[in-house]
Amino acid sequence: MNNDETSNDGLSNQLNCSNCCDSDSENEEVNSNLCAIHNLEEEFCSSSSGCTSTFFAEEDEDLVWEDNDSSSDEEEEASTASSSSGGEGKAWRKNWTMSKILGNPQWCSKFKAKKFDTLEQFEQFKSECETMLQDVLCHHAYNTIGSFNQFHEDYKSTEKGHSFDFDDFFFHYKATLKSDALSCVGLSIRLLELFKEHFGSTISEHCGTVSCEEIIKDPNRYNMHLPNTAKEHCLLALKFTITDSNNDKRNGYLLFDPGYHVRLPIVVMSDGKYPHTGWFTTSEQPHVKRESCFNLLADRYVNWTTRETKKAKIGDRLVVKEANNLVYVKQAFGNPISIAEKRSFIFSFKSFIIRSRKGVLAGLYSYLKNNSITIFYPESPTADYSVEPIRKNVKFSVDDVGKPEMNSELMVLAKYIVEMNMHIDWPDEMRDADWSKRVDYAHNYLIEMLNSYKDAVKDRKFVNEFLEIDLWIEDEL
Repeated sequence: MNNDETSNDGLSNQLNCSNCCDSDSENEEVNSNLCAIHNLEEEFCSSSSGCTSTFFAEEDEDLVWEDNDSSSDEEEEASTASSSSGGEGKAWRKNWTMSKILGNPQWCSKFKAKKFDTLEQFEQFKSECETMLQDVLCHHAYNTIGSFNQFHEDYKSTEKGHSFDFDDFFFHYKATLKSDALSCVGLSIRLLELFKEHFGSTISEHCGTVSCEEIIKDPNRYNMHLPNTAKEHCLLALKFTITDSNNDKRNGYLLFDPGYHVRLPIVVMSDGKYPHTGWFTTSEQPHVKRESCFNLLADRYVNWTTRETKKAKIGDRLVVKEANNLVYVKQAFGNPISIAEKRSFIFSFKSFIIRSRKGVLAGLYSYLKNNSITIFYPESPTADYSVEPIRKNVKFSVDDVGKPEMNSELMVLAKYIVEMNMHIDWPDEMRDADWSKRVDYAHNYLIEMLNSYKDAVKDRKFVNEFLEIDLWIEDEL
């Protein structure tokens, strides 16, 4: 099996590390040939083939936190679904490791610092990057439903063969990117391609895809080389130095996270001083506020702290929960499709998210465990997209797919797809069609996507098998 190969589908086939290494030790040879990425086509084409970050769902407003450590309903459902996958199960796969399930990560040469002689030069560069980041946000959906559908199609094709075993199928499954179903991996690769087109290919010496492991219990004692660590998320990092007025060089990183819909570049200075970003709000709705802060650890990790504030179930108290994630920024992540993208296939939470230049705008999300689909969009159709609009949530069952009530709500999403000029698999005749025809096509696109999703969700043998793998991974982390 070679997890670094992907089908030629008009996207980046895979990160091509001609000189990768397994260690970040200080005495390793620094290779001159850095990670390169196969070119993405300027206009995406539709293709078949199988796409990690998860969208933080906007729960119904009555879903507020209890201020204790009890597991959520979703976690309990996951446990039930997993344990129901067949009597004795498979002894919880005692010989499993993360590397056995997802393969081993590859690391490319260390980033070289891009030098800025003045703070003004840096600010101009950051502004140009911001424009391209927001281009990716508004023109490409975050879509893990489409890739999940393809994964299920590949599963059904393989299952028809003899001696089928789901574990063997998944371990040897070759993850690929689907042009209209991008998660954090594909979105990050697309953004890097825009940087290369704008700044030139030498930007790859300073910038590349980097790995992130989420929910780290003790960041100061983390060892990324242990066999059961998971590279669940992918984003871009750029290493730089700024020469200040005293002729001192200040070190830092720029982070770009289109997978979590972050609309602005994140500045992480080693000294924690301006232009260091610090705490910022990533999302705010009446019932929940989400914030993030990024700080450098030992010049190789960025500690990403997330904070979510919700109302307690009882009383007017606010409940605050924080978590730490670690981004490895010293070297580029050489095979994110093989690992992070493949990991995303078996998350039980799926979504299709439409973004404006300012972040999340509309979309839908689903928990496979309870067969629900929630469609959301701004309460007011004239909402100002310069700030996050208050969202309306409409919840359905997967059995409602194809019914008039759901189709009516999907028409709202179709209009946003056209309004944002999003890249979906538009046929040639649709590219210059009038507004109404493009909306109709986008509407049918959503209906067909959800019909395929419904078929996959109804295949409970398939769902229960991969939920068991998902639960094993979560228990090991």
